[in-house]
Amino acid sequence: MEGILSTNTDDDIRVDFLWHDAWGATSASLNQLTGTSSPSNVATDPRARIWWEESNALGIALAGVVGGSSPLYDKIMIYDPGRTWDAASDSPGAPDFIAGGGFNQATVEAEIAARRPGCDTVDTTP
Repeated sequence: MEGILSTNTDDDIRVDFLWHDAWGATSASLNQLTGTSSPSNVATDPRARIWWEESNALGIALAGVVGGSSPLYDKIMIYDPGRTWDAASDSPGAPDFIAGGGFNQATVEAEIAARRPGCDTVDTTP
């Protein structure tokens, strides 16, 4: 994702990373990874935020929406501009594009570019 953010430098892109305690990860190890003392923001790019989810509730909800392992992990999900939180599933809902681990950066960038003409603002309210 670092490459995608560096290629797409406009402010109309937001990236949220959701981390949970798979394979023994802790919020402390997340802080080491991001180089910040707070797991709520990535220090290198203000458009990216990292969330530490102790309970796995969102990862489990997303797995119920898109299928796959539960809690969901190693996925890139892209939503069309204007999408809102889905109260029924208590998650962002099904993505408009999803890629698994080993994703192709050019494909993900094309999916982002296809959605950008409809995106003139980004709501960064957590």
